[in-house]
Amino acid sequence: MLQLPTWFILSAALGAVSVWACQRLALRWNWLDHPNERSFHEKPTPRIGGIGILVPFLLAIAGLILMPRVSVGWPITATLGPAILIALLSFFDDRFDLPRAVRFGGHVICGLVVLYFFRGIWTGQPLPLIGGFLPAFLCGLLLLVWVAGLTNSFNFMDGIDGIAGIQGLVAVAGWMSILLLDTRLAIPDGQMQLLLLLALAGGLTGFLLLNWSPASIFMGDIGSTFLGFYLAVLPFAFAAFGLPLPRALEAGALFVWPFVIDTGITFTRRLVRRERIFDAHRSHLYQALAGTFATRDSGHRLTSLLFGVLALLGVGLYWNDGPLWAKLAVLGGIWVAVTAWTYGIRLPEAAESITSDSTATTGGSENRASIADLMSYDIFLSPPEITEVERLRVLEALASGFIAPVGPQVSAFEKGIAEYLGLEEVQSVNSGTAAIHLSLRALGVGPGDCVLCPNLTFVASVNPVRYLGAEPVLVDVSPENWAMDPAVAQEAIRTLKAEGRTVRAMVVVHAFGIPAPMDALMEVAREEGILVLEDCAGAFGATFGGKAVGVSGDAAAYSFNGNKVLTTSGGGALYVRDPSMRESTRVWANQGKHPQAVGYRHDTMGYNYRLSNICAAIGLGQLETVDDRLARKKAIFQQYKEKLSGVTGIGFMPQPEYGTCNYWLSCISVSGTENVESIVVAMRKEGIEASPMWRPMNQQGVNQGLRSFGGQSSQAIHESFLSLPSGSSMTGDQIQRVVDCVQSQLPVAT
Repeated sequence: MLQLPTWFILSAALGAVSVWACQRLALRWNWLDHPNERSFHEKPTPRIGGIGILVPFLLAIAGLILMPRVSVGWPITATLGPAILIALLSFFDDRFDLPRAVRFGGHVICGLVVLYFFRGIWTGQPLPLIGGFLPAFLCGLLLLVWVAGLTNSFNFMDGIDGIAGIQGLVAVAGWMSILLLDTRLAIPDGQMQLLLLLALAGGLTGFLLLNWSPASIFMGDIGSTFLGFYLAVLPFAFAAFGLPLPRALEAGALFVWPFVIDTGITFTRRLVRRERIFDAHRSHLYQALAGTFATRDSGHRLTSLLFGVLALLGVGLYWNDGPLWAKLAVLGGIWVAVTAWTYGIRLPEAAESITSDSTATTGGSENRASIADLMSYDIFLSPPEITEVERLRVLEALASGFIAPVGPQVSAFEKGIAEYLGLEEVQSVNSGTAAIHLSLRALGVGPGDCVLCPNLTFVASVNPVRYLGAEPVLVDVSPENWAMDPAVAQEAIRTLKAEGRTVRAMVVVHAFGIPAPMDALMEVAREEGILVLEDCAGAFGATFGGKAVGVSGDAAAYSFNGNKVLTTSGGGALYVRDPSMRESTRVWANQGKHPQAVGYRHDTMGYNYRLSNICAAIGLGQLETVDDRLARKKAIFQQYKEKLSGVTGIGFMPQPEYGTCNYWLSCISVSGTENVESIVVAMRKEGIEASPMWRPMNQQGVNQGLRSFGGQSSQAIHESFLSLPSGSSMTGDQIQRVVDCVQSQLPVAT
């Protein structure tokens, strides 16, 4: 028989080759883990690395079975068979997205099979810390919870590069130490089990070579559930080999204790909050800790290594002769210290570093810890909802070969947006800011001109005015609709004209998807002879007088940023009413390149503003489902209103009768700036992303010195309103969690 080191080295080499082959196959067949709002990765990554881990393990089993005069003992068979079935179930779940009941039901059934085969081992035996006073069915129920719980613990804890592989490797090493050092175990079965564990350790080692951050492949459910299940049932096999059951169960828990306690605390917290405990989330300690380091890679590596060291402490404590309760007390103290270090020191320091170092040079965004990593939100403010529809559209775009800012998806997207809005022609660009810039230039805005902008808006509504050498003039908004107040706008125009200034245009913002009073504003504009740009950045899907916002003015700009109702990941679109200017805006967006020229001819100043064909493909998919998202956004606001209407001091954003909102963000008011801040801070501490209202433009450092008219309404809205999570895929439980958090803060703040 091969020497143990040789056996391990061969297994590691075979594991590495197998994982590499899985990576290539996954890329070819598109078996990828696509990032979402809870992901720690930023690009699609192969997710079937678990198959590569299993290859040396399964070949070792086959080799042992085929060896002459070697028989595989029943304890090994009774643990391996169900574990392999778990891996197969997870494979089909990965490929076909099986119902949750089928997935968890399979875990329970396989656990029951193991308990049945080992019933003579555990029936009537004392359990650690509990003893032997429980009836057999309760003992069986607790053991079933252990098996199913550890299976899903590995599934949930496989969230950053390397962590599940290192934890599995330490646990396997712990079990091998028992086989090598404990003389009570049956020799033939123990030796065979040792060879299998060595093969598994080799597979995990080979996997870590490609999973070490930055990972080029993930373990996936195939590997994580197999590993969790197998490590959960190993104590029964070792008890059959001769290790006392309480001692075997103690080893099983101590060898994986970091995963057990992190998952247990997270599940308990979610049960208390009445959340769906099996939904994907980002509230584990390891996730919060990984986000506090300077780069993504360092966060993943150091956190995975720390959890490996913690697991090694568990292995060391197993060999200590002290009582189990004392060992658990030591580990509990260590966990409290790590938790306090993470949330009391690491997170505040990292957040302060992000805030104070906003001007520092950073590397690629792919290697940076994000704000979401630091805050560990599991309910985001307005995350994108990406479905199979968008994924297929992107695959079509990739297959077409057009990935630059030109292609069939761009043309189809522009046509689809124009038809949806009821416009003759729409031009796509790479941001809403670019759309505002081009629209203002098309309206003739230039040096020396004044352009009215609302005082309550996002800064991107104001900055493009400066790009063109013009002067933004800030105008207060109306509390009835949060849009530019027509009376104040007319006062500003007449005052500026009396001073000899040229007022070229006004930027009317449909703030938070609330339609502005376009009839009144257009009347002022026509009376005063100025042009109107509708900033519909957050208002796609909103209407005024039965028509889409954007069709009333002389130009319109839309944003398709990642947090909008319709997203292209990053993008925008513009409409210019004057047909003679539409060709010009396309030329400007393409670096000013002459459209009919052969070669490079540039007759005017231009910009790099075109939209990628891949981004347009995402937008096409989003356009197919946007009405459904709009309906769900409205339903979310209505649920907030129903649940909070009876709460003293709570108000809601306006809903003008002359149009319909798109409910991009659900906004509520509370009395006092301190109340707004306390609620936002409290929600963020609970993993809920909330946001205060925009700070008025006349209070921004970049706008000091700008002329402003009015401002009291903008200030009042800023001080009393905040935005609640409004993602179109929010569940009822998540909405209730937000409501509970808001209500819990009101007595404290008032």
